[in-house]
Amino acid sequence: MNAVLRRLFALLLCCAAGTPHARGLLFDEEMRGHGYWDGELRTLHFVLDVRIPDIDRWRASPAHPAQVSGSLRLDAAAPQTLAGTLEILAPAPNQDGRVLVYRLTAANWRFLGAKLVRNDGGFDLIDDVTTLHGVLLPRTAAWPSVGSLVDDGQWSSEVQFEWWRPSIVLAFLDSFATIDTPWYEVPWVKYVFIDTTFGAVAGEFLFDLL
Repeated sequence: MNAVLRRLFALLLCCAAGTPHARGLLFDEEMRGHGYWDGELRTLHFVLDVRIPDIDRWRASPAHPAQVSGSLRLDAAAPQTLAGTLEILAPAPNQDGRVLVYRLTAANWRFLGAKLVRNDGGFDLIDDVTTLHGVLLPRTAAWPSVGSLVDDGQWSSEVQFEWWRPSIVLAFLDSFATIDTPWYEVPWVKYVFIDTTFGAVAGEFLFDLL
């Protein structure tokens, strides 16, 4: 009986190894801040669900976008549903550094935002990876360039991941989960994400010190 079970287990492993599948990751992000809309300064509250359906494809191409869904609340109005993409630490345009680029669309507006991660002489890593500069536009407006935000300072919204609030940080860390991933590959998928993101950040801030 033990021999039969061993053969069955070996067969299952072979089938699993021979069947290609996409292993993914998801997490939540919440940001608050201010931005101009319709000529007025508004409070902004983003609640986002970020999905990376294929962690290997994402790792192979830094500009490969993750999928984003969620909501944005302007002032005390009801939240508007949104959808879009997020590039996580893609090469920055026209200069050294990396960018996180959010392209989000709702019923009557669209939002482009960027976080620039770059070694500019001061260790401001926390601000770089938690502060999003962007612009709210009518839904039919053309997307501005990322360079206009990170190079030319043409942004009118600033929102932050509130890293100083323990409840926000704990909710963010607790939200990480895998998608379509066998149990024995869960640690590897999370390692790939951490290794890729932290490796990119280290490349900007630490290697110059060695």
